[in-house]
Amino acid sequence: RLDAERMRPILQDYGMLDNPVSLGLANRYMMNLELHEDWHCAQCLLAVCKLEPGENIDEPYWSEKQHLAQKGSKWLVPDEWNKDMPQVGVFGMTFLQGFNESDMDLRERLAEEFLGW
Repeated sequence: RLDAERMRPILQDYGMLDNPVSLGLANRYMMNLELHEDWHCAQCLLAVCKLEPGENIDEPYWSEKQHLAQKGSKWLVPDEWNKDMPQVGVFGMTFLQGFNESDMDLRERLAEEFLGW
């Protein structure tokens, strides 16, 4: 906890959006939306992104829109996915915590709602 408090001003000074100790694929998620469990995990993750403050989604990917990336365009997660997520293709994203505190009560409630935990 103390290290995070010391690191926050340094990250802000350099304009970094996430803690560098999570570099690599630590916060990268890839989910097959045709699998029931992955679909529920994707719903839960997007709910966290919607309800916690800040921009948490980076490098979103959906195999059904791969042609956009091949043309140099960037695909964004549609708002409709918060209510009606498709059950086809592979969805991926990097989760950025940024400088916001995690809302553990919210995350526990969402885990219970979407994942039955």
